[in-house]
Amino acid sequence: MKLKKSDLLPIVVLGGVNFLTLILYLVSPFNYVYGNFSLSFIYVFINIFFLFFGYILALFLFQSNSYKRSYLYDFGDETKIFKILLFIFSSTFLIRYAYLLHYQFYDISGMLEEVTIGVLDPKAGYLSTVNNTRPFTIPWSIYAFITVFHSLFFITGAIVWKRINLFYKSAFFFFVILEIIFWYSRGTNFGIISLIILFFLAYLLRVKKINFRFVLNISMVLFFVLFIFSLIMSVRMDGVVDLSSYEIYLTTVNYDSFVLNLFPDYLKPSVLSIFSYLTQGYYFLSFGFDQSFNFTYFFGSNASLINIANLIGVDVERSTYVFRLSEYGIDPTVQWHSAYLWLASDLTFYFVPFYIFGLGFGLSFSWIMATRSDDYLCKVLFIILGGYVLFLFANTNFIASYFYIFVFVIVLILLKLFLVSLNK
Repeated sequence: MKLKKSDLLPIVVLGGVNFLTLILYLVSPFNYVYGNFSLSFIYVFINIFFLFFGYILALFLFQSNSYKRSYLYDFGDETKIFKILLFIFSSTFLIRYAYLLHYQFYDISGMLEEVTIGVLDPKAGYLSTVNNTRPFTIPWSIYAFITVFHSLFFITGAIVWKRINLFYKSAFFFFVILEIIFWYSRGTNFGIISLIILFFLAYLLRVKKINFRFVLNISMVLFFVLFIFSLIMSVRMDGVVDLSSYEIYLTTVNYDSFVLNLFPDYLKPSVLSIFSYLTQGYYFLSFGFDQSFNFTYFFGSNASLINIANLIGVDVERSTYVFRLSEYGIDPTVQWHSAYLWLASDLTFYFVPFYIFGLGFGLSFSWIMATRSDDYLCKVLFIILGGYVLFLFANTNFIASYFYIFVFVIVLILLKLFLVSLNK
């Protein structure tokens, strides 16, 4: 198995984004009044190094010709899988939206009204989203079950887009637009940007060589993400022009910053918003170093695991670093803390780099198997891990959103490898 230049694409792009956010943290137009800036910077740099190391090591390990397509169970035509998932999604999508909106699944008019209000006023939609006082109307077990197929539907649709006919493209496009409208109505960037990232990672799997067209596509994705981000933030801020309103909590704006002064006044609010979201995770990470470690029984690294712990009667949320930073006034649901702080609740700060090493290793393994063996499950795994890596600077929300499908795919891959080993 010969290495190609394109094999470095995932780590250069995804790891490069994380390195870029670290550089932005270094030149940020905010004054970091509290915390330990230097320690946070060094710690994140170490983790990014381990990410690259794990990825490149796996590339060399899986060069062997012993990893062939014949050794992997074939799930059949991916377009057939998509058609099955389309049927499942179209039959159950109202249940998922009902769970997220806290409505009964048959209360279509109520959900439409809620979404319409959010579209007209995303700020109201955002406040409704973070309102934890409203009870859920759908059992979590049902939501978790259908989410596996819903996540797989969007991922598979992105993978097979070029291979499906106009009818199936139209159906998929309709549900993608519906998903975008839903997340826009919630006043949050995350759902829309996650979809963009999902499609981009599926596109990355099809890249054969690096050329001008590839660079152009990368630039278009970046521009579109920044446009969506700026649009939603400007709506949420309701046209506020006072730069101090864009301060990260416990910081002040450095009005003499050379970065800030590179831009005209009308762009400065957007610049501060971008720096705020891309760097605040590292800033709040620095507060965690002063906290003692409280073991969370491996249930504290993302919101889905915390929900599972609550269902089995284990209260770990109050023991997480993210929750305990609320003593500084740092909101665990509003501010970003970086994935490293989330992971430290389960692993301690000492072992997080080794976890990140494994993440890089898994990303590389899934890339090799997806591009060389054309393995469907590894394509899905690559997209999930790719999104996970991309959002390390922010939080673990991406893996939390795709957690159930992630576990499902991992179990299937391990089962495949076990059955293959028995047949050798």
